[in-house]
Amino acid sequence: NHSKELAIIPDDTIRLARFTERIVGVTTRLEQRINSLTTLRYGGEAEYSTSEQSQYTEEIKGLKLAGYGHLVLQPESKSFTLRTGARVLYADAKLIPTLGAAGELRFSDNLSLSLDVSQSSRTPSAAEGLALDAEKTLLGFSTLKYKYDSLGLSFTAFSRLTTDPILSEGIRRVTDTVLTSHSFNGDSRRTIGLTGQAQLKLGTLSGSGFFQLYQTATNGTTDNRFPLFYAGISAQYEYQIGQSLLQAGLSVKFLGVFTGETFLPQTWTSIPSRSGESNATFNGIDAFLMLRLGNAFVRATFYNIISQTYYYVPMYPQLDRNLRLSVTWSFLD
Repeated sequence: NHSKELAIIPDDTIRLARFTERIVGVTTRLEQRINSLTTLRYGGEAEYSTSEQSQYTEEIKGLKLAGYGHLVLQPESKSFTLRTGARVLYADAKLIPTLGAAGELRFSDNLSLSLDVSQSSRTPSAAEGLALDAEKTLLGFSTLKYKYDSLGLSFTAFSRLTTDPILSEGIRRVTDTVLTSHSFNGDSRRTIGLTGQAQLKLGTLSGSGFFQLYQTATNGTTDNRFPLFYAGISAQYEYQIGQSLLQAGLSVKFLGVFTGETFLPQTWTSIPSRSGESNATFNGIDAFLMLRLGNAFVRATFYNIISQTYYYVPMYPQLDRNLRLSVTWSFLD
C-alpha cells in the first residue's frame, strides 16, 4: 500500500522543497613513476560550499580540505600487485581518515587470489543532521579466480562492519503517511556474505550463473535487509556470418525472502520497511534476441514472460510481462 508508506497524496510534501546550493573548489593530482616497480599518485582538494536551509536540510556553510596518496607496486612479471592508499578529510573541525590496502597474487595464468581491506568514514548529510557522528566502516573481501580454456570460476567472501551507523526512521502524519525522516547514530551494522560466478562456452552455446549469500544485522539483531539467497542462470546461442551476428538467450533469477528498506526521496534516506517480509520468488523468465547487420543493431527483450510478481525493492514490484525493442544505426560510419 503506497499511501501508507510514502506521502503520495495531492499535497505531497516533496513538491515543497526549494533550496540553492553553491560549490566552488579546486583539485590537484600528480602521478610519478618512481621505478619499474613503483607508481605513486598524490593530490588534494579544497571545496567551499553554501546551501540554504530547507524543509528537509540544514544550512551548510564551510570549507572542506582533503589530501590523499596512492602507491602501486607491480613487477614486470605481474605475478603480484600491491596497492595501498590513504585520504584525510578536514571538515566541520574534524579530521576524518580513510585507509586501504589491496593485493593480488597470480599463481599461474589460470589461478589468482586477491585480498582487500579498507577503513572508511562517511559524514552525515544535511538532511540527516550535521551534528551526527561520522559512521566508520571496516570492509574486507577476498576473491579467488580460476580460468581454464572455456571455463571461468570466481568466488568472493566479504565482511562489512559499520560502527556508529547513521540510521533513519520515518516521521509520520496522523494518516500514517511518511512526512520526513529522523536520523541518528546506531551501535553497529554488519553484512557478511559469499558470492560466486561461473561462465562456460561450448562452440556457439554459452552459459553463465551466479549466486549471492547474505547475512545482515543492525545493532546486533538480524534484520534481513538483503535476501539470504539470490541466484541466476542464463544460456545464450550465437550465430555469425561475416560481420552479421545473431544472439538469442534466456535468463532466470531466484530471490529469497527479505525485508529490505523503503527509500524516502524527501531526505534521500532509507527507512525500515513496514510491508513485511517478501516471499521467495523468481523473475518470471527473460528472453532476448540481438541482431547485428552491418553497423545496425536491433535488440528485442521479453521480460517476465510468465508475468510473475517479484521484487528487488520492497513495495515496488517489477513490471508484468513486457516487450522492449531498441534500434541503433550509425549512418556516418
